[in-house]
Amino acid sequence: MSDYHGRIMNLQIDKKQGAFDDRTPKEILAYKAGHRDARHAAAELAIAADRRIEAAEALAAALLRIANWHGEFPPTERYWDDGTEMSFGAVNGSNGERDFMRELARTALAAWEAKETGK
Repeated sequence: MSDYHGRIMNLQIDKKQGAFDDRTPKEILAYKAGHRDARHAAAELAIAADRRIEAAEALAAALLRIANWHGEFPPTERYWDDGTEMSFGAVNGSNGERDFMRELARTALAAWEAKETGK
């Protein structure tokens, strides 16, 4: 996860920009309080954005596996008479391959939904 939250929380008021020129102490205090509140709100948005980015990256990884299809199946640990390992398709058929990829997609989508809903 990126550290946008920390970076935002550490933003300082740039006093060189003239933010406090000709301001009363009460106005300066209000300005600082507003700056603090804005930092906190922006940092919370950054956390939510980081979660969405992580979930999107997981979806992209799942889509790449589905797009590649071949070579993306787990080992079967079953062997032909000559000792070579049987492919996932040979053991489970094309429906088994399809079901494996569907489950891969469903798992990625469930993780996305969980991040979206916070569950």
